[in-house]
Amino acid sequence: MSKKKDIADKKSQNLTNAQEEESPSWYHYVIILLVVFGVIWGISFLINVFDSTRELEVVDVINEQTQTYSYTHVVGNVTYSIELVDTLANLEKLDYSIEPSFMDILNTASYKFVFDEYNGSDNGQVTLSATKLRRYLSTVHFVRFDPDDFQTIDNLSCVNSTQVQRVVLFEVNSSLDTGVFEEENGCLRVVANNAIEMPYLMDLFIVSILKNK
Repeated sequence: MSKKKDIADKKSQNLTNAQEEESPSWYHYVIILLVVFGVIWGISFLINVFDSTRELEVVDVINEQTQTYSYTHVVGNVTYSIELVDTLANLEKLDYSIEPSFMDILNTASYKFVFDEYNGSDNGQVTLSATKLRRYLSTVHFVRFDPDDFQTIDNLSCVNSTQVQRVVLFEVNSSLDTGVFEEENGCLRVVANNAIEMPYLMDLFIVSILKNK
């Protein structure tokens, strides 16, 4: 009787061991979860890569109160909203030279804005345009500005510029053609024949950078 009981106990033990071996352990669940998360991450990465290569997405919507046009630019999962003074089609018809490229801006570590002596005749157009450029550089290119990054022509000029630490010189009532020009040392000259042209020039400059022209 004892011998039969021993045999029965061994069979029961073997069956239990077999069941334990067949039951998935905790690390099996971990492996499965890692595979699932890996597949999800891979799909998300491919979607973001595809999105980041898309061109400028333009939504031409006028704001009746401010008479500005709203545009959106999508990079991956981030949507940048930009307000322009005119439609993109009209801005691109302007015969303004835009020399700096997207890579020029991307490879710049810091900027210093330099202004001519204010004569009270631009109705704040230069200040508004400079503020829009600063906001764009801070939001899209993560450029950090300090109070001393804004100077007058008496204290700073294009001579102090490099291609990594650029001077941006705002010039109004210039004899030069309207446009954004880049000198060899990296200085950017934002030139307008009159103050009214400055907001249009600035919007065209920002859009040109975004479109990687």
